Amino acid sequence: MDPQIVVNVLVELGQCEEELTDLRAQVARDRKLARDCRELADEYDDDAVVAKEIGRQADRDFRRHDRDLHAAEALLATKRGQLAGLGDLRQHRALTGEIAALEQKIEELEMAGLEALESAETSDGDATQARRDAQRAGDAAPAADPGAQRRRDGAVEELEEEIARLVGMLPRDVGRHVQRLRQRGDRAVAWVAESTCTGCFAQMPPQQGLAAARGRQMVRCASCARFVVHRPWR
Repeated sequence: MDPQIVVNVLVELGQCEEELTDLRAQVARDRKLARDCRELADEYDDDAVVAKEIGRQADRDFRRHDRDLHAAEALLATKRGQLAGLGDLRQHRALTGEIAALEQKIEELEMAGLEALESAETSDGDATQARRDAQRAGDAAPAADPGAQRRRDGAVEELEEEIARLVGMLPRDVGRHVQRLRQRGDRAVAWVAESTCTGCFAQMPPQQGLAAARGRQMVRCASCARFVVHRPWR
């Protein structure tokens, strides 16, 4: 087979490989984006659950502090009433101490109640924000489109069939080398760019780079063993 014809087939093969690589990369990006969005939404949902539970506990703490506060205020009023009619100095001092302790306890309960109320309000806000973030993360995920997936699968299949057809057109030894490269997951054809193999970015001898750019003979990269050809000419 004329070497120039072989080069032309390799150029078409390289173009198909590039399109197939790009298509598979797009599919992988879409899947990763969808997976990342789902995971992020799940994390936000978990955050919302945690924040909601913290808010419930803070609300329970507030009600408990409020009950204790009312009980302490009622007891304080009773103690103050007892103090008014008390004549014994020792009992007066003891009751005064109890009243001071109750006043301190009431102050602490008021502070604890305010903190619990603030925590409940903050947690409710955090839960609401987490639910909104989860919704946004879910909305950012690519929508499942069975039709688009079928079209991508069809395009992949068509490209693979075209690659197989082109490989079958090559001389047997060239075709076998192409298949070996592709079986190990590599592209068999790389473009030349200023005497550089774009497959491994190794610099080729100037004469080889020029021959690849002109498309007049087959050139293989000494570094990665790919066939190096010019990009499709317009």
